[in-house]
Amino acid sequence: MDRSMLPPLVFKRGDTLAESVIVYDRDNSLLVVALGNENDYSGEFINIGRVCIALGESMNAVDMQIQYSLCEAKRVPGLSIPEGFVARVIFPESYLLVEDTCTIEVHSDESVMHLFYADLPPNELLHLSVARNVVIDVTIDNRLAGIWVGEIQQR
Repeated sequence: MDRSMLPPLVFKRGDTLAESVIVYDRDNSLLVVALGNENDYSGEFINIGRVCIALGESMNAVDMQIQYSLCEAKRVPGLSIPEGFVARVIFPESYLLVEDTCTIEVHSDESVMHLFYADLPPNELLHLSVARNVVIDVTIDNRLAGIWVGEIQQR
C-alpha cells in the first residue's frame, strides 16, 4: 500500500505502560485487544481493513478488534514483538478507512501476531509500545504501518 494512504497519527513519549488483555475467540475468528484505559464507545473508531480501533474522547486508542481466520496468516517460527519506546498514540481523524490489504504473520504457537499494511525496511519504522504486549509500527512520516500483539490467550 502506498505510504500516503496509511492513517496519520500523532504520538508523544509516555511514562508508564498500560496493561492489556489479548484474547483470540476461535468461534468468531476475532482477536480482541483491550487496553488498560477505560473503554469509551462514543461511536468514533478507525476501521483499517480487518482492524477496528475504538477511540476515547481524546481520540486515543483504547481498544482494538481484529477479524481474521488463521488460514489467512503466514506462520513464522520465532516471531517476536520488537521492543518499542513507551508512547501515547493519538489518531487525529475520527474515522479512517483503509483498503483491506494487510499482511498477517503469526507465531507458530499463535501467541504473537503482526499485521502490517506496508512492508518497509526496519530503518524506516519506529516501534511505539502503547500497552504491555501491544506495539505499533509507525513510518518516519507518522503513519500507521502495522500492529504487533503478543501473549494472546486462546478461547
